[in-house]
Amino acid sequence: MTKERLYSTRELAQLWNVSETTIKRWTFNKELGCFKTPGGHRRFRVSDIVEFQGRRGFEASGILIGAASDFSDLEIWINTKNFSKIRKLIYTLALHNRITEITESLNRLYLRGVLLADFYNEILIDLEKNGKNDEREIDLSGYRLNLVRSNLDSAFHFFNRSLDPGKHNGRTALCVSPVSNSGLPLQLMACVFREQGWESLVLREPCDLRTTRECVKREPVSLLAFWIPVDYEPEPENEEREKLVRFLNQYRVPVVVVQEKPHSKALKKYYTDGGLKTFQQFQRYVKVMA
Repeated sequence: MTKERLYSTRELAQLWNVSETTIKRWTFNKELGCFKTPGGHRRFRVSDIVEFQGRRGFEASGILIGAASDFSDLEIWINTKNFSKIRKLIYTLALHNRITEITESLNRLYLRGVLLADFYNEILIDLEKNGKNDEREIDLSGYRLNLVRSNLDSAFHFFNRSLDPGKHNGRTALCVSPVSNSGLPLQLMACVFREQGWESLVLREPCDLRTTRECVKREPVSLLAFWIPVDYEPEPENEEREKLVRFLNQYRVPVVVVQEKPHSKALKKYYTDGGLKTFQQFQRYVKVMA
């Protein structure tokens, strides 16, 4: 199990371009959350950092020097918005099973203000495009693609736990997909829900209707969130789809579908605004729902 990344007073001073004395003053005045080690050293969680930045209305603008040169480079790439380099780094880490370092990279991106939706659109969407990045510098075909997907899925699971869950709103979302290799989008959906104070359940993909129905019956599900790839097009006379329509009529569960285009006229009335075309739209929708 990966451990939660903690930041020191010196690292926060680097990150925000302020003195260590200023960081200590903020903690002394209880403006900035922290805890102390048995040796008396201050340590800061990602949730403490993000909450403070949001409340104070500023972003991290300094360069956080890490122990590894990869992370020092990452800080420069974040500042220059070089997503191609960031993507290549994360894919390389995933190919070498370095899940802890992937999680650390995600934490750095997040506390630098990178939206959860942009994780998918700028970094992960290549995995849905034949498993290769736009520069074709890394071959992610065959088992290599499955390895990267698995390791990134695990890293996002641990990253999700480090997010500030926000104010709990008593709602539960069920994240499902009818196709394989959708673990990353589902994990990102769960991260978005957690950020807005939702509880979220993610079912192993591909998820059939029977499993979905049983989960809705047993859990207090407030919203059913589907991930549908753009190239997914079921047959016109789809028995499972018709069962799903009857199921939704019976349980009256609100549904949101994230897909570039609706795949079924029969289900279109259950879509929010005809279906959400991008992760940005999905993130805004969940924020409004909260």
